[in-house]
Formats: sequence, C-alpha cells, structure tokens
Amino acid sequence: MKTITLKTQDDFFEQINQMAFDAHLSKSSFIRKTILDYQKKVKGGEMAKKMREDSLRS
Repeated sequence: MKTITLKTQDDFFEQINQMAFDAHLSKSSFIRKTILDYQKKVKGGEMAKKMREDSLRS
C-alpha cells in the first residue's frame, strides 16, 4: 500500500481525528472511505447529468 502525506492546520487535523473516532475507524481508513464516497458521488453526478442531457435529446 502506498502512503500519502497531507499537511493541514491543527484544527482540521482534530476534526478528522474526531470524525474517525466517532466512526470507529483509523484516520487512514476514514480518509480512504471518505474519498471513495466522494468519488461515487461525483461519478453519480456525472451519470445523472448524462441522463438529463440524453433525455432532452429525445
């Protein structure tokens, strides 16, 4: 597994730490899950946009 380093402000770090704790995940697992969820949202949005565009052509 590869490593990504992220520099951030202390308050943002603490927010991530707290959210990971609340989700019962490590910070790494929480960040991976959050990025995957975002990726699904973006791809879902692209799909919805394509469907709207295609429906206007009909």
